[in-house]
Amino acid sequence: SIGVRLLEVHRGADVRDVTQLMRITADLPQVDPTNVYMIGQSRGSIMTFRALLDAPIPVRAVAIYSGVYDLQDLLRFRPEFDGLFRELIPGYAQHRNEELDKRSVNRWAAKLPAHTGVLVIHGEDDERAPLGSAQAFDALMTKLGRPHKAIFYPGESHFLDGHTDEIHAETLAWFRRYRYRPTPLATPARAPTP
Repeated sequence: SIGVRLLEVHRGADVRDVTQLMRITADLPQVDPTNVYMIGQSRGSIMTFRALLDAPIPVRAVAIYSGVYDLQDLLRFRPEFDGLFRELIPGYAQHRNEELDKRSVNRWAAKLPAHTGVLVIHGEDDERAPLGSAQAFDALMTKLGRPHKAIFYPGESHFLDGHTDEIHAETLAWFRRYRYRPTPLATPARAPTP
């Protein structure tokens, strides 16, 4: 698929496009640059996490659906990807572990912005992205003391079709939780008149 074929674009055009879009939209009058959120699904999770490292403006929170957190785990889960990775990831044949780790947030989660809330949503029967990687990311975020929440749906596949309304509600609630609301300036109290 096209999504899989783009895996080789590590911090490449796709991630640069996302960060450039953030720069452009931040100046639009209808955009509040103090309240930026991102959603990444499947391979989009890799792009989301990489974009967080280079985001030109702070991202308040992200939601990750059926994410890919560790490409080495993915390769163990789906060994057929080895040929694809060999074909598409520059330097893969010579530096396999290093190249996969560059694309695996579980290897560098401590570099993510400490203030960004991360919502993880994953199906326990995901046939495309390993559940164990999502659980490991959840444990890692807990260990790092980072703001996050993980929801694992029993019997749910990669596409999370059985919980669409719930997922949308969880995502909106998560984003509202991290929304920046400036405190109005208090009007100075007047001294009582004698």
